[in-house]
Amino acid sequence: MDIADVSQMKAKLNRREDELRSLIDNLDERDFRKRSIGVFIELDWETLTVLGHGFGGTTALHAGINNEKVRYVVSLSPWLLPVRE
Repeated sequence: MDIADVSQMKAKLNRREDELRSLIDNLDERDFRKRSIGVFIELDWETLTVLGHGFGGTTALHAGINNEKVRYVVSLSPWLLPVRE
């Protein structure tokens, strides 16, 4: 994998992390949860867990590091090339 590929993967990781942050922020809104799944459910923010596999595993790890709402991470076979300098 060359430098251009790594740069593209870092950009993709940043986009996915932003999307996950947005989803988590939206889950905090009662109306969003009711519209999305048809019923209101209570969420336990003390145990918010993010799970991912492959590149999703790397996204989950970054969410655990960078999002204070994420309490636990399950990362299966994450992409482990350097993503930070």
